[in-house]
Amino acid sequence: MSTPPTFSSAVFPTSLYIATIVLYSILIVPTCYIWRRHGRPGFLAYNFVYAFCAIRIAGGALSVVAVHNPDLETSATIVNSLAISPLLLADLGFLHQARNARIADLNPRREWMFVGVLHGLVTTAIVLVVIAIVNVVKGVSTTQDSGLIKAGLAVLVVAYVVLLAWTTSSLRHPARSTNETFIDGTVVSFLEPYFLSAQC
Repeated sequence: MSTPPTFSSAVFPTSLYIATIVLYSILIVPTCYIWRRHGRPGFLAYNFVYAFCAIRIAGGALSVVAVHNPDLETSATIVNSLAISPLLLADLGFLHQARNARIADLNPRREWMFVGVLHGLVTTAIVLVVIAIVNVVKGVSTTQDSGLIKAGLAVLVVAYVVLLAWTTSSLRHPARSTNETFIDGTVVSFLEPYFLSAQC
């Protein structure tokens, strides 16, 4: 009887995880600086970019240790599975910041309500995927027949499509008079979906 396929930190060489740790340890420094410089307006965006870097570092470190300590296999797998999710939330933060810079008659209450709904979608997807991965690691199910993984990924796709649609509608919305802030907000609005696509 064959063993059901599971996630494993041993799939990739240890050198790859070490390179990941080094790379994101370097990137987290300018990310932290930009995060601090932007202050409150940039919190939603750069907080999650920082979280992404931190998760990649933690996931790489746990994967390296898990090669020699199987007890940490589940923790390493769960942390590594969260890597892309913060990018989607960071993307939402970039769009929110760009809309504030670009749109003249923005409704703050409706804006934060929509941001909250998207955050809820992504958080739901994260919870579904984490539960599914724990079940796979424990041998309760496999990646092929896990309905929770499929549901979690489907929710992430829905959140991304909604984000793309919101970006498109933002560019058609009544805008502020042309100035440096308006131009910067427009550039961010155009580039943020492609930023996330490139990372995925």
